[in-house]
Amino acid sequence: MAAPPEDDGLSRSMAWALKNLGGPITVSTPAREARMSERGYLRHFARSQGISPIRWLISQRVRASLPLLETSQASVEEVSAAVGFASPVTYRHHSTKIMHTSPSAYRRGFRTVQVAREAARTDLRSPSFREGHAGSASRRTVAT
Repeated sequence: MAAPPEDDGLSRSMAWALKNLGGPITVSTPAREARMSERGYLRHFARSQGISPIRWLISQRVRASLPLLETSQASVEEVSAAVGFASPVTYRHHSTKIMHTSPSAYRRGFRTVQVAREAARTDLRSPSFREGHAGSASRRTVAT
């Protein structure tokens, strides 16, 4: 059974929004992408997705910010602008609400985990670790 034409338009509008997260997006543009009136778009989006278009957009912007926080040295202000938030204050508010932590705390936490993983990998590769654990497999064998 084919999806209703509204679903195709909705999918098209959501894909467009994801490609354009960094810029300002009002309801009129994705509604136009979906070939719907603004009011029809709002109703159909909420019925189909269970969330309003603006809440969906905010969550997508927060989600898009995470790799930037994880891998770049960009400031929180630069990250907020890159994903389309009008101000860093707005970004911090929504990020904290969705992620239950501030962008700066997320970055610190992510980097702490990353450093710990790197340290563990380095320890596992070190000759002293391998030498100290070389016979451990034979010691774990249970005699029958």
